[in-house]
Amino acid sequence: MRTMILDDELVRGIKFIYDENPVRQGKRFKHFGNDLETLRRTHATYLDRSEFIGAFLEDQLVGFVKLVHQPGWSSLMQIISLISERDKAPTNALIAKAVEICAQKGIPLLQYGIWSRRGIGAFKEHHGFQEYRVPRYFMPLSLRGKLAISGAASTFDNSSTGRLA
Repeated sequence: MRTMILDDELVRGIKFIYDENPVRQGKRFKHFGNDLETLRRTHATYLDRSEFIGAFLEDQLVGFVKLVHQPGWSSLMQIISLISERDKAPTNALIAKAVEICAQKGIPLLQYGIWSRRGIGAFKEHHGFQEYRVPRYFMPLSLRGKLAISGAASTFDNSSTGRLA
């Protein structure tokens, strides 16, 4: 387990992981078959506040996480491991390392995507992630948006479910 920079080695490792199987969690995997440059661009967002953590088996990258820091919290923007190495629990080790890094930096919250009830949601619950409700506000950017919000305002409860641990 080690932190990495977004370089050729990491991008090739990401491609290897992404190209393992065209289907993940029962759906077509959108990153399957992407070229190296597309993957580099995809993962180059928020580089000034990102850390990449790689899980290795011998010299082979078997999983990685992109951890993005904000004031007061961090977010797992991408976390994925080889399906073939699932028995070695690299994703669990990546979460543990992300928690360790956050603790070292004094970051009290770690966010892991939008909450769901099955599959990945069960995985998140098993690993101690909890629902954290935050207010949601909508601002129209056009007349059409203003009309849409005025007609739909009564259907929104002004809350969103995100998961933080």
